[in-house]
This record gives sequence, structure tokens and C-alpha cells, in this order.
Amino acid sequence: MIPEGFLELEEDIIFKVSASNKSCEYDADGDAWITVIVRNEQPVANLYINKKVEEKELDSNITYLAEDIDYSKIKYKVTAAENIINYIDGSYYYEKGQEVGIYPLKEDGTLMIELPMRKVRSSRSIDFGWICTR
Repeated sequence: MIPEGFLELEEDIIFKVSASNKSCEYDADGDAWITVIVRNEQPVANLYINKKVEEKELDSNITYLAEDIDYSKIKYKVTAAENIINYIDGSYYYEKGQEVGIYPLKEDGTLMIELPMRKVRSSRSIDFGWICTR
């Protein structure tokens, strides 16, 4: 069984508790025990945005990609859509509704953010005035 919030191990961890195992420890009653440490990672996701701006000619209704746009002025606010929990110790990375961050696009209109894998919401802003929520 995989604990919630963790990745499945690629290989099983096999160990044996016996008197011949040099890593065994013993309690006050003489019972052998062994400590197994599993370094498992919590899954992360990459949020990719590739923003393009279209312009429409008023007289002909022709739509085309706008040129010479400085996409770095467009920013996205990312908030947690649910509690994002660190399953190692039960603490919260982010509580529901908490701002994760405000991220500007690169000049070419792209953005990549690595986040703990859970639901997030992004809002687009221009000049810090929120104009759209997804």
C-alpha cells in the first residue's frame, strides 16, 4: 500500500530480521528489530503556460498573432485550490485559498513552475489589475 501523497517505489525493499543480520538491534527482552529508512519523494507537477496574444483587424475581422508584445508584463497569480499538505509531517505547504506566488511570463510568453502535486488556480494580471480567473 502506498501512503497518500507519496510515489510508488520502483523496487521492493527486502530485509530479514535474524541473529545473523549484523544491522539488528535488540530490545530489553532480547527481541531483534531493524530500522529501515525509505527515502521517498512526494510527487510534484510542472505548470506550463505558453501565452499568445491575438489581435483582430476591425474592418476585415482577420485575427492574427500580435507581434512585439512584451509578455514579461503579464503575471499569473497562483493560489491553492485545496489544502496542499506535506505528508511527511502533516504540515501545510499552502492552505486553501493561500497565494502560492505571482509569476511573470518570460519575454517569449512562457512560464514553468514546479509545485507540489495538488489543485491550484491561476489568475492572469496585467499591470497588477486582475482581469481573468481560470
